[in-house]
Amino acid sequence: MAKKAKSSLGVTFWVALLVFLGLLYAANRVDVPGLLGSSGSGDIVKLLGGDYNSGPDTDAPAERTPAAPVEESPPDAGVRVEVTEAKPRAGSPASSGKDESARESRPAAQTPPAVPAPRPAARPAETGTRVKPAATAEKPEVPAAVKTPERPVETAPKTREGVLYFIRLSDSGEITLTKTPREIRSTDAPLTDTLRTLAAGPTENESRSGCTSLIPEGSRLLSVTVRDGVAFVNFDESFRFNSFGREGYDGQLKQLVYTATEFPTIQAVQVLINGNKIDFLGSEGIYIGKPVGRKDI
Repeated sequence: MAKKAKSSLGVTFWVALLVFLGLLYAANRVDVPGLLGSSGSGDIVKLLGGDYNSGPDTDAPAERTPAAPVEESPPDAGVRVEVTEAKPRAGSPASSGKDESARESRPAAQTPPAVPAPRPAARPAETGTRVKPAATAEKPEVPAAVKTPERPVETAPKTREGVLYFIRLSDSGEITLTKTPREIRSTDAPLTDTLRTLAAGPTENESRSGCTSLIPEGSRLLSVTVRDGVAFVNFDESFRFNSFGREGYDGQLKQLVYTATEFPTIQAVQVLINGNKIDFLGSEGIYIGKPVGRKDI
């Protein structure tokens, strides 16, 4: 009875074990003979059949899926096309034999000659006025303010204190020679300036004080030359005619001689008419054919 019980328990154990191993085999395809060891493997092989020792061979080289051929398009002018070959997997037997022989037999790729870049087209000759874009247009130049030429600063003419001789008429008609101081313009020809001022006549103030001139109105002094203490005074024709007669000629000659001899270098005056020496002044017979000093009139 005990022997029969042990036999049923053994059968039950082996059935449960086979069911368990079958489930594991179906799920994970485990190496059942490897799990059980060498003992008992013959019984499992007899019961289930098949070669349980021939599992997936991890040492066998993996088959390389052939890479799709790369179509090389003809390179464009000036463009270099590089084709990258697919690298074989590590440990693949095809990478050590067949590919190496194919790589050795393949001729080296030749680099196409570089094509020079095309030159820019020549710019056509510009005609007419070139208009700049608004973005780069220069600002119109603002004309500088026109500089008004500065007027020369007018300075007051230099003057000096001079002496002129005019005539005073008394109530009885007597002619008196009067010495009159005057501010006269100072230049490099003081005698000429003085005699021209005398020919112009007295000022308003001098006239109110009773001064007058017997030098004929409109007489124009042409030139003055000094030589050996004699002043050669050249007048125009107006100096020859005096409306006051002899007294008038005598008075105009005194005015001229006294005014000129106020200069210390002048002792006498020689009267000339238009550059010529004449003997008499007017029709009254006033002699002027030689130089006349103060003592002569």
